[in-house]
Amino acid sequence: MAFQSLEQQLLLAMPALQDPWFKQAAVLLLEHTREGAMGFCINRPAPIDAKNVLEQLDIDSQALVSANHPVVFGGPVEPESGFILHAPTEQVWETSQPINENLWLTHSKDILQAIGAGQGPKNTLIVLGYSGWDTGQLEYELSQNTWLNVPCPEELLFSIPLEERWHYAAQSAGINLALMSSEVGHA
Repeated sequence: MAFQSLEQQLLLAMPALQDPWFKQAAVLLLEHTREGAMGFCINRPAPIDAKNVLEQLDIDSQALVSANHPVVFGGPVEPESGFILHAPTEQVWETSQPINENLWLTHSKDILQAIGAGQGPKNTLIVLGYSGWDTGQLEYELSQNTWLNVPCPEELLFSIPLEERWHYAAQSAGINLALMSSEVGHA
């Protein structure tokens, strides 16, 4: 069977997945190749807020509006690493990379300084750590009915509350997760 990349799609944890890191997770895949996959869980709130993140990095946060910059655990890999997902801006940050026409990824301190000063992107998702899969691991998990892949609704990252994202993404794809079976079947 030919390889099909799932980049920029969401992985929704199936209801039977009880792993504490991924129970009811919505993971945005940023990279998916034959060698593996990498993405961010976009609905698992971190126990700290944006103000705490900036303070830990000795960045002034007086102009920060924390509600516009939620902090999430992106996954169990390198939880000390930070990333910022945001809409494109006129300002190009030191490490900005376009993901698509509506989303950029930045992981440099300059964007955090701008956010703290009230001059950065209006809305961001600050991500701590990431989720990763080795060669063939994600494909195996998909074949075992662990994940459901769906398109990522454009409004999901910056308009939908964290706790609603798993259900919202499924409903946007016409799926009722309450009716999903944990059994694997093959025709």
